[in-house]
Amino acid sequence: MSYTIAKAELEVVKKIKEKYCSLSEFSLDEKTFDDRKKNKTPYLLPDGSVIDLSYEKTLAPEILFSPDKIGLEYPGN
Repeated sequence: MSYTIAKAELEVVKKIKEKYCSLSEFSLDEKTFDDRKKNKTPYLLPDGSVIDLSYEKTLAPEILFSPDKIGLEYPGN
């Protein structure tokens, strides 16, 4: 049963990634970071709750290319 729940949760994340995430010029500049936080996109989850996506839309994909930004020592793609 936990496999089904985990698979369903991964599908939600996959949909968010495919629809909202994009690559951009990554910067930890405070102004740029604040601008990203202000640009929120509501997303309705299957259970009816709503989450706001903001800077995560560009931060998450950037980790694929620069894992060191979150403290990982793997080479980027």
